Amino acid sequence: MTTAHTMNSPVAAFGAGVAGRGAAGGLLGRLRERLAEHARYVRTRDELASLTDRELDDIGLVRADIEDISRRAARAAF
Repeated sequence: MTTAHTMNSPVAAFGAGVAGRGAAGGLLGRLRERLAEHARYVRTRDELASLTDRELDDIGLVRADIEDISRRAARAAF
C-alpha cells in the first residue's frame, strides 16, 4: 500500500517517467542549438563587418545588409 502511494507522488512520477527526462533533454537541446545559432550569427556578422565597402559591393551587399544576412545565415542548417 505504501509503495503504491509513493509511486503516485508527482515527484516520483517525474523522476521515474521518461517524459520528465525527455522534457529536460529537449530543453537542453534547444538551448544548445540556440547558442550555436547565436555563435553562427556573431561569426557571420563579424566577418562581413570586417570587409571594406568595396569588398561588400563586389559581392553585391551594402553595410545595411549585414544584420539581415547574418540572421538568415545563423538559422540555416549546415
